[in-house]
Amino acid sequence: MARTWREIGSFLWRRGKQLFPVVLSGGLITWLVWHITPQRLLAAFAEVDWPWLVVATVVQVVVLFLWDTVCVWWLFSQPDQPLSWRMVFRIRCDTVIWSAINLEIGQAAFAWQLAKQCAMPVSGTLSRCVLLSLFDIAALFSLALFGSFVRSTPMTAPLRWVCVGVLAGLMLLVLVLKLLPDRWRDWLAAKPWAGWLGWFDWRRGVVLWVLRQIMFLLVVAYAGVGLAICRVPMDAATVVGIIPFVIIAESLPGTAGMGEREAALVYLYPAGDEYAAVLLSFGLVWSIVVILGRVLIGLVSWYVPHRPSSGADGQCFASEDRTHRVAGHA
Repeated sequence: MARTWREIGSFLWRRGKQLFPVVLSGGLITWLVWHITPQRLLAAFAEVDWPWLVVATVVQVVVLFLWDTVCVWWLFSQPDQPLSWRMVFRIRCDTVIWSAINLEIGQAAFAWQLAKQCAMPVSGTLSRCVLLSLFDIAALFSLALFGSFVRSTPMTAPLRWVCVGVLAGLMLLVLVLKLLPDRWRDWLAAKPWAGWLGWFDWRRGVVLWVLRQIMFLLVVAYAGVGLAICRVPMDAATVVGIIPFVIIAESLPGTAGMGEREAALVYLYPAGDEYAAVLLSFGLVWSIVVILGRVLIGLVSWYVPHRPSSGADGQCFASEDRTHRVAGHA
C-alpha cells in the first residue's frame, strides 16, 4: 500500500511540474481579463492598429532568433573549435519549437541535439547553456538596474534592490571560482559539465555579456515601437525603465512568458488603470505571435530535408578535455 501511494505521489508530482507553466500562464491571463473586463479588452483590440503590431512582432521574432543563434554559435565555437554556422542554425530551427512551451526546455533540446550530432556528452553542451543563462541574468539585471535609475516608478524602485542582490550573488560566484585552489579548478575543468572553466576568461565574458545585452536592447526597442503603434503615451526613459523588468517577468516559469509578460506590462506602467486594456492587448499579440512564430519555424525546419554534413560543415568540437592545453597556451 505504501509503495502504491508513493507511485501515485510521484506521478502527481511529475504531472504537476508539467502542467504548472500552463496553469500559471492561463491563470494570470484569466485574472487580467476578468479584472480589466472582456468588454474593455475587445474595445482596445478594435482601437489598436494590430496588423502593424503583428508585422512588428514577426520582425522581432525573426531578428531575435537570428541574433540568439549568433550568440549560441559564438559560445559553442570557443575556445578554438569553429563550429559550423549552418549546423547550429539548423539545430536551433529544429528545437526552437520547444521554446514555445518553455525557454529552458528549448535550451535543453538544443543541447541534446548538438551533443548527439557532435558525439559528445550532453553534460558538456548543457554546461554551456547554463553559462549562457548566467550571462543572460547578468546582462538583463544590469540593464534593469540601469533602467531603474533612468526612470524610477513606485513599482520599479523597490525592484532595484532585487537587481543589486542578484548581481552581487553572481559576483560572489565569480569570486569563489577565482579563489578556488588550482588543483580544484583543474579537477572541475576535466569534467564535461564544467569544462569551460579551463578556457573561459574575462575577455570572452565581456564579449558574451555585450552579445546578450544587444539582444535584450532589441527587445526594448521592439517594445517601444509596439507601444507607439498602440498609442500608449510612454517616452524613451520610461520604456528603458520598465521593459527590462517585463523581460525578467517573462523569463519566470510559464508558457513562453505568456501571462507574466502581460501582468508586468499592466502593473508596471505608471499611468494606472487607464491604459490597462491596451497594454493587455499589446501583451497578448506579443505572446501569441512569439509562440506561433517559434512553432512555425520548428515545423518548417522539420519539413525541410536535412542536408548531409561534410567537411567544415560537419565540424564539431570533440571534447572539453582539450581545455587544459588551451589554458596552458593562454
